[in-house]
Amino acid sequence: MRRFLFKLLLPLPVIPPMFLWTVAALLFVSLNLLWRQEIWPHTPGASPVLEALLITTLGCLIPQGMSIAWRWLSGHPGPRWMKALLQIGLLPLLMGAALLALVCLIMAVIAWLQVL
Repeated sequence: MRRFLFKLLLPLPVIPPMFLWTVAALLFVSLNLLWRQEIWPHTPGASPVLEALLITTLGCLIPQGMSIAWRWLSGHPGPRWMKALLQIGLLPLLMGAALLALVCLIMAVIAWLQVL
């Protein structure tokens, strides 16, 4: 049973460095927004820039996560029925994530236009 579970779960996706950099940028921007009063007390223009950066990093993180999920699914070594079941479940999620990424990027463009 243990070997069967490992066969279903492995190979774990190789996370590309760009995804990690995007997560780091998201964490950095989130912490800056969280402690905005302590870090940027005399810079009122920092808040809109940080909000635009937050929306931009979210919009970039979603397609990267979709790519990792799709690559993991394409290399899944499990049985065919498991791969088909995962594809049926993952495809609507990927479509929803693509729509969410598009909305995030449109909001990011609007936020950057307000900043400039």
